[in-house]
Amino acid sequence: QLRSHPSSYPKDEPRLLADTPTLRLWYKADNVFEMPKLNLMMILETPVVSAEGVESNVGAFLWVQILREQTTAAFTYLASMANLNCSFANARGGIEVHVSGYNHKLSVLAKKIVDAMKAVGDNLEEELFDRIKDKASKQYLNFLYSQPYQHAIYGLDMCLETNKYSIKDKIACLESFTLHDLLSFHHRLLSRFRLQMLVHGNATPDEAVSLSDIFLQGLSKNKNASPPFPSHPNDTRVLTLPPTPTALRFKGYNPSDTNSCLATVYQIGHMPSLRTNSILSLLSHILREPAFNELRSQEQLGYIVHTSIKTSGDDIKSLLFLIQSDAYDPLHLEERVEAFL
Repeated sequence: QLRSHPSSYPKDEPRLLADTPTLRLWYKADNVFEMPKLNLMMILETPVVSAEGVESNVGAFLWVQILREQTTAAFTYLASMANLNCSFANARGGIEVHVSGYNHKLSVLAKKIVDAMKAVGDNLEEELFDRIKDKASKQYLNFLYSQPYQHAIYGLDMCLETNKYSIKDKIACLESFTLHDLLSFHHRLLSRFRLQMLVHGNATPDEAVSLSDIFLQGLSKNKNASPPFPSHPNDTRVLTLPPTPTALRFKGYNPSDTNSCLATVYQIGHMPSLRTNSILSLLSHILREPAFNELRSQEQLGYIVHTSIKTSGDDIKSLLFLIQSDAYDPLHLEERVEAFL
C-alpha cells in the first residue's frame, strides 16, 4: 500500500526529523516514483572504532566480516528471496548498515539485524574466528600486490588524514589478535554510539521514526542509548598543506612491479557552499579532457592518467592528478603535470 505524504515535504531533498545526541534522522518520501519499497541507510558512529588505535580498527574489520557470515547463515539469503536485502561495511568512525526492500516487511528484517548485531559475540566459535582472521590476513597482504596507483592514493590518505593506520601496522596487529580481543571489542562497540540515518521511500514520517527506534532502542543497553562524550571529535582532521610544494616518495610494496605512480593534490580547502563546490566541479570537468589528451594521448606518459576531485576527511577538497607509468620516473611526471597546468 502506498503511503500518503505531507504535501509540504519537498520532492528533491530530505527532511530532518530528529537531531539528538544519540540520533540524527533524515527522511525522504518517495513522492516521485511511488514504489512500495523502502531504503534505510545508517552509520553507527562510535569512538571505539575511530579513536582507540589500530587494534580497534582491525577489530571492527573482523567484526563486520563475522556479522556477514552469521547473518548469511541465519536469514539474509532467505530474506533476499523475498526481495529484502541488507549489507554491512566498515565506515570512517563506525559501522555502515544498508537495508532495502518492500516496506511492509522491512521492520521485520531490521529487528533481525539488530538481534544479530547484539549477538555477534555470543557462541562465537574458534573455528569461525580463525577462518575470518585468515581471510582478513589475505586481504591485507593482497593490498601489497595491488596496483601502484592504489598505493599512491593510500599514501595520500596516510599523509593528510588523522586516524589512519598503515597496512603494515594492521598486518602486525592482526597476527596477535585473539578471539578474546574480538569479544572485548564487541562488548565495547555498543557502549556509546550515535546513529546517522536516512529513511527513503514508501513510509510516513512516523514510520521512519519507528524504524529508527528499532535500531536505537534495540542496540542500546537497557533501552537507553549512551552518546559519545562531547570531547570525542565527530569528524576527521586533515592536514593543511603549506604554500610551498611538499613531496613524499616511497618505494612500491611489490618489487616485481615495474610501474611507478604520481599522485599530486592541489589542496583547495573547506568548501562550505553549494556555489563553490559547483565551481570546483566545473573546473575539474574542464580539465579532464585536455589533461587526458595531452598527458595520455600526446605525451603517452602512462596507461593510467586520471584527474578528479579528492575529498579528504569530511569536506576538504583538492584537485587530484594521478599518472601510473612504466616508462617514466614520478619526478618527470610531476614536471609534465606542472607544464600542462
